[in-house]
Amino acid sequence: MTSFHKKLDSNGDTKRKVTWEGEQDFVFSYADDITDPPSDHGMEEFQHTRIKFSKTFSFADAETEAAFILQKLEFITNNLGRDERHEVKTELVIPGYMESMMATTNGRRPCLVNQELYVLSSLLLLELPCSFLLRLFSGKQHYQYSKILKS
Repeated sequence: MTSFHKKLDSNGDTKRKVTWEGEQDFVFSYADDITDPPSDHGMEEFQHTRIKFSKTFSFADAETEAAFILQKLEFITNNLGRDERHEVKTELVIPGYMESMMATTNGRRPCLVNQELYVLSSLLLLELPCSFLLRLFSGKQHYQYSKILKS
């Protein structure tokens, strides 16, 4: 949860001024991974594949969902007086989770991801064309992690 208010800066623009941030973990007794097995269909077409990951969760039963909603409402209610406005986010935390990665079929790093080439292309203002080439010559996959929670 983030508490904030709007404030005018010297240019007359409205800026968001964050005054407090807090979080609370939902305690559950059991989690099951219901993720569909990844498919490598289409990955053999490219030497390099960009993989995007996402994550989602659901509740095993109505009691777990009710406990989650109650705990969330209590947390929000206890922190409402911190400022004028509030933003609440719910996130599934998976240790080691990465939003994206690049996979290779030959185990070698693509030349367009080479650190020296990246610095050189940035200095020569060629970063955008190199990025375009990398996207053009690599495949794209998406995997979603799914968890089911029970309290």
